Amino acid sequence: MAANPAKRGKNRNLQVNRNGGPYAAVLLLGIATFTSCLAPQQIFTAEINEFGWPTDQEVIVECSNTDTLSLRSLNVIIRYGNEFPSEPLDLSITTVTPDGYRWIDTLSVPVPQQRSAYGLYQDIEQPYRRQTLLNRSGQYVFVFRPLSPEKEIQGVAAIGIDIRPEQTSEEKNDF
Repeated sequence: MAANPAKRGKNRNLQVNRNGGPYAAVLLLGIATFTSCLAPQQIFTAEINEFGWPTDQEVIVECSNTDTLSLRSLNVIIRYGNEFPSEPLDLSITTVTPDGYRWIDTLSVPVPQQRSAYGLYQDIEQPYRRQTLLNRSGQYVFVFRPLSPEKEIQGVAAIGIDIRPEQTSEEKNDF
């Protein structure tokens, strides 16, 4: 079979624009550099026996940090069931940095009156720290302990920390 001379002519006139290659490489490098500096949202939780969290028992949540430049918000997350009393949950939160520095705070988490009609768990998120710089690489440890005159807390199924990028940057807290 002979090749069609008309098709051969079309292929010879087709030119590939190779000038866009360097611009595309610079654009991809810029996007990769910009997005690599952004800290993603991270949620770390630990389960608790929902039928009774003894007030003398600590719950430990560990998280690994590699981003030492971005400001972030820390929120405490509590998953609770219908057995949880409709009163605020007072917590002691100890933060231990990778180099051993300890920071102890108290936090009161209000729990809404409205409960699930089907007995499903609900989550509540309470701001803990804003514009925080986790300035050490390594393992951060968050230790939660209920502050209550009762011997145990009913209805708490899990507790944890939500670490997300901060939106504004006027004031910062270093850990």
